[in-house]
Amino acid sequence: MSAENLKIKNNAKSISCNFENYESILKNTFYAKYYQIQITMKIGT
Repeated sequence: MSAENLKIKNNAKSISCNFENYESILKNTFYAKYYQIQITMKIGT
């Protein structure tokens, strides 16, 4: 395993980690917004 291969492998790993984090952040903000809407609707009625 050359140094170049190692670098590529690490980059790929960090990119997939970032993507997973991004995905969970997206999901969390979606749910947060969704629940916020639900709560305001409940308070409104």
